[in-house]
Amino acid sequence: MEGYLDQTFGFGTVKVYKLIVDAEGNVRYLVYLPQLEWFKTPTYKWYEVYATQSGFQHIEVER
Repeated sequence: MEGYLDQTFGFGTVKVYKLIVDAEGNVRYLVYLPQLEWFKTPTYKWYEVYATQSGFQHIEVER
């Protein structure tokens, strides 16, 4: 999964926040991407990453 995150978002930019296991036993990861601007507090984009038969996919999470 780290390889997918590095290819999609850049090397080491995304941090894994939480591992989620749903009722069917599927594993999902909640990750965040900090966005830094000069002299401003960072804002974060949240994504849910999950495995499919063809590899990993991600969706942006609305807060």
